Amino acid sequence: MCAITTAALCRTAIADCLTPEQLLALADQVLAVEPHHPRVDRWLLAAIALVESAGYPKAVGDNGRAVGLFQFHVATWRDVWKNELSPPNRTMAIAAMTAAVRYLTIGARRLDRPDHRPWKDWRLAAFHNAGNVKGCNRAYGEKVVRLMKTIQKNRKATSCKPGHSSWKAPASSDPSPRLNPRRRAFSEKAQNENRQS
Repeated sequence: MCAITTAALCRTAIADCLTPEQLLALADQVLAVEPHHPRVDRWLLAAIALVESAGYPKAVGDNGRAVGLFQFHVATWRDVWKNELSPPNRTMAIAAMTAAVRYLTIGARRLDRPDHRPWKDWRLAAFHNAGNVKGCNRAYGEKVVRLMKTIQKNRKATSCKPGHSSWKAPASSDPSPRLNPRRRAFSEKAQNENRQS
């Protein structure tokens, strides 16, 4: 009985995950109204959301301390929203995307140098993960940049219509590194069922 419940929960979670196209559309919607740094773009936001939560808006990690698409801790959420813990008239996905835009804009401004020398894209992604520039997590930042380039490449290679998911996962030995083998099996099974329907 317990295994069936776990399987049902995994399928529900996978069905609720946002695709890269949906994340890009959500980013476009937020970037259209939210002031942001020019280096904070739709590709970076979608890639960070996929790395952090696999596009699952209800994701909980870090022993329950990090939640949502971007796995923000409560302290970060408070810093970004000031005193608004539940932003009015917004879904949690839009609120999380808005928080990410605001937080990454803060990071980009910290990374900007007085001499206007350019900085690498991975540093902004690492800021999201580490919270400060000195303690940057370069491996995390480079992972986000690789995924960002994969999304861009796949987006250019296919002419997607809205609502059509033709995105291809990057080729690697482990297609879902964040999922344990049991969840990965459910993920692959759910994807096969969706393709057949």
